[in-house]
Amino acid sequence: MNYLDFLKRAKNDLKIADHIAYVTYSLVKEPKLMLSVIDSLYNSVENIINAILYYEKTYKRINTFPENINSKIFIFKNEVMKRYNIERRFLIAIEDIIELVNTRKKSPIEFKRGDKYVICTKDYKMKIINLDNIKKYINEIKLLSSKIEQIISRK
Repeated sequence: MNYLDFLKRAKNDLKIADHIAYVTYSLVKEPKLMLSVIDSLYNSVENIINAILYYEKTYKRINTFPENINSKIFIFKNEVMKRYNIERRFLIAIEDIIELVNTRKKSPIEFKRGDKYVICTKDYKMKIINLDNIKKYINEIKLLSSKIEQIISRK
């Protein structure tokens, strides 16, 4: 796969997240759908980062292409963001999405409360997901995706 393939996948995952949040959720009103949106956003984020790192590796600006997401984020944060003047708010959204997915994987209990979805950690700290947060993440990742697409299409 090359960086354009990763970017195409990222845009597709983002389109799925957007559709679930703005269309399906408004019809069904099931808070559990927010988990599907978070999963699609996570996939989109991972593919966006893969796209820009692959681009950087192709043009020999970075030496390695790491396998795990934390290493990819580290390189993205310390090299790519500075090189292309990517705003910190995008990193915050990325880290929030990754944290939500990781918390959910380790969570002993999760439940819906009204129009929110609650994920509890082992020590019962709660992460609350609501539609406003989801929409904010979608918008941030859309902007990041556009920025990365502009960078890659410059060549």
